Amino acid sequence: MNVSNLTHRERLEKLIAGEKIDRLPVALWRHFPVDDQSADGLAAATINYQQSFDFDFVKISPSSSFCLQDWGVTSAWSGSKEGTREYTRRVIHHPEDWSNLPVLDPRSGRLGEQLQAAELITNGIGIDTPVIQTVFSPLSQAKNLIGPNELVVSMRKHPEELLSGLQTITETIIQFIRELEKTGISGLFYAIQHAQYGLVSQEEYQEFGKKF
Repeated sequence: MNVSNLTHRERLEKLIAGEKIDRLPVALWRHFPVDDQSADGLAAATINYQQSFDFDFVKISPSSSFCLQDWGVTSAWSGSKEGTREYTRRVIHHPEDWSNLPVLDPRSGRLGEQLQAAELITNGIGIDTPVIQTVFSPLSQAKNLIGPNELVVSMRKHPEELLSGLQTITETIIQFIRELEKTGISGLFYAIQHAQYGLVSQEEYQEFGKKF
């Protein structure tokens, strides 16, 4: 194969295999506030971004609340240049609320819309460019269900209840990923936010982060 005529997918596959390539792969991604609140909007913005810059892979970047809205969380964009949103309603207020979280059906609600967006994007981008979907870790999702400071309180004062909630979140993620496999995406961007000493201790991360 002539390495000067590689597709984006071929370039990445050869790099991973340790083979010769024409250049290093390049990709950048961003949030699309407002557009990211619907499947059609996120798909159109993501496809247009890729058509403008022709990166070697595409990372789908929904708002961080996409995986939480079906539990009742709400958020709003307040003009952040990064496109991040502020949380306006949390759903965990008491320790027992963790145990009352239901496993979500990923085919309906906001998760279902994200599946639609992933399918629209993979179809619009084409097979020659890998598309990966952002998936937030259970602990990252738990942080936004309760709030960052309150999450630490749950870890230290109500660990069993928190572990129950993390298990529910994990099961929802697993079911979501199984449905994602049907959309044609090439992989996942697994967003882990707590593997740092400034947020939790090593022991806390082992207990509440790594095992999930």
